[in-house]
Amino acid sequence: MKNNAFKIKVLFSVLCFYFLIGATETNAQTTLEDGLRYIKKNEPDKAIAILYKETKNPNANPKVYLYLGVACIQSGKYLDAVTWLTTGKERDFTQKHLYSYNLGNAYFMQNLLEKAHTEYSEAIIQNANYASAFLNRANTEIKLEKFTAALQDYKTYLELKPNSPQRPAIEAIINLLEENEKQAELAKLAEEAKKIAEQKRKKEFLNNVNDSLNSIDNAESISAGSEGTIDYTEEGDLE
Repeated sequence: MKNNAFKIKVLFSVLCFYFLIGATETNAQTTLEDGLRYIKKNEPDKAIAILYKETKNPNANPKVYLYLGVACIQSGKYLDAVTWLTTGKERDFTQKHLYSYNLGNAYFMQNLLEKAHTEYSEAIIQNANYASAFLNRANTEIKLEKFTAALQDYKTYLELKPNSPQRPAIEAIINLLEENEKQAELAKLAEEAKKIAEQKRKKEFLNNVNDSLNSIDNAESISAGSEGTIDYTEEGDLE
């Protein structure tokens, strides 16, 4: 099982290269187009400069916080990303799952896995058809070694996104997870059999002890009843 767990984590690392794909699934208005364009070109610092300026606009589209958060994640500014995404989550009620999803990404990149898991779960509650949230929650569950939960989330992801370019890698992980579950079940059965055998051994041991104690009690009773008898083995006693 340890070997399978290692293989699972190696394959999982391949998926991380696609971590931010699909993070900005929304139609940007004209004021956000430049920032979004830089995000797509993976030029986050340029995007941050444009989008930060837009936050000062009292009439700014609230999605500026979403794009700014994603740009900060791309730039490795994870604490800033959490700040902007949390602000946007409180102000923009149209696609809250995207804020939760990207908050999960920001926490994941800081190795705050439980927080990441919580945010991905929120994204799924807010939009049960958002495939990327299932994928990244599964990735988080691998790192948390919650393999059974990860297996189900990977399967759900492929159901929602059957043509994913990551399908071969994910299917390889699924196969390993299923094999790991079989081995875990066999190990569990072996452990149960061991416990039953141990209980049987203890029961037999106690039965043997009780039998021995009963034999001792009987011997003492016979000995006690013989103390008042005459021993004719001594010659002097016959005179």
